[in-house]
Amino acid sequence: MAPLDGKKILLVEDEYLIALMAEDMLTTLGAKVVGSVATVEAALTLMKDTEIDCAVLDVNLKNGTSDAIAAKLAQDGIPYIFATGHGHADNEAIVLPKPYTEANLGRAINEALTRSRPK
Repeated sequence: MAPLDGKKILLVEDEYLIALMAEDMLTTLGAKVVGSVATVEAALTLMKDTEIDCAVLDVNLKNGTSDAIAAKLAQDGIPYIFATGHGHADNEAIVLPKPYTEANLGRAINEALTRSRPK
């Protein structure tokens, strides 16, 4: 069984090559990428009709940040991680520094999923 076996992951990444690499890593980890988008608008639209277990959010997008996506995910009780090469001020969020490895990506997502489980 893969570490993320069957988990539905939303990927928000505006750098095409990084998105392809992340999609490959997620697939290898056993996850299903339910959407790979590059903008806040595309992510929010996709989230309306898509079941998501966790999201991987690039912090700095070409047209702003992914903070609005994170806020909507938090409101809906869906865990997420920030993937960034620049850091992030949200002390509650799991931050995955870029460049990341498949193992680090899997660990960060598993941590987010574990944190979100009801006690």
